[in-house]
Amino acid sequence: MEQDLAWAILGLTLVIVELLTGTFYLLMLGIAAFGAAVAAYFGFEFPAQAMVAGAVAVAGCFGVHAYRARNAAQQMQPIDAGQPASFESDVILKDDSTGSRREVNISMNRPLQHRGFRVFQSGYQQPEGGPEISIFSVAKDPGIPLKYAGSIILVLGTLLMFYTRKFSNQGQGSFSKSKGVLVS
Repeated sequence: MEQDLAWAILGLTLVIVELLTGTFYLLMLGIAAFGAAVAAYFGFEFPAQAMVAGAVAVAGCFGVHAYRARNAAQQMQPIDAGQPASFESDVILKDDSTGSRREVNISMNRPLQHRGFRVFQSGYQQPEGGPEISIFSVAKDPGIPLKYAGSIILVLGTLLMFYTRKFSNQGQGSFSKSKGVLVS
């Protein structure tokens, strides 16, 4: 496997893990791996690739740390700071066009999907002495299949670019670094 492709796969893996966990430090490490992939693409040896990755990782992690320290007062409190960790509402869905009626549970990560619309539980309030209040957001996005198709095409195109680069240099000769001559 080519070194640039290996670095790119590592970077993509780190970015995906960051998306699943929300840890910005992993995003910086993913960007660092992409930096090393660029260095490998331009023909730098592994020590230089590692130095690029290390420098980008250190700079990125320092930047994230400095940003968090500078904006500590504006950051959201941890989820366990006396706030509900999950919002759920039991609602009755009435559809007059079909005459149906059913009970549905809507929560933050399990929206109600009905006739192309999605109803999300976006908040919850419990005022003192008052009733519990559920806050919902309604969304309709007919372009979701197009977004997924575009993302898949982008990833496949990137992988194809790295794969075909390996074969595009065959038969063109190579430049000998030690003697400075073209070898066929």
